[in-house]
Amino acid sequence: MATLDRAASGQRWFGLVLSNAGGVAANLPPNQQIVAGTYGPQPLVGMSWALYCGRLDPAPNLNGCPASQTAAPYYYRHYPGAGNYVGVSATDQHLYFLSAQGVMSNLGLAADWAQRAGCR
Repeated sequence: MATLDRAASGQRWFGLVLSNAGGVAANLPPNQQIVAGTYGPQPLVGMSWALYCGRLDPAPNLNGCPASQTAAPYYYRHYPGAGNYVGVSATDQHLYFLSAQGVMSNLGLAADWAQRAGCR
């Protein structure tokens, strides 16, 4: 949609693209058109992207999304390279960081972090 939006009007009606998978389905005709250059050499340059995956993705590792997990009351993701965990608590909607050394830090409201990151 974002590619068609920019190609058809030359305007940016979409400010953010929300993707529900981390990989591209190469067999879909719209993706084939993008790869073939139908909409120009780099039709998605300058677009803002947000990636949502994990809980609803039936094959998160296959689709390129590291799987998020749930352990009540947390919805979290593990970053094995650093050994850290980052999660949101359903109890207070705060963002939490668990270091590889086992130290838990309350980073405050997740909404505040989303605003700092420029999420709308």
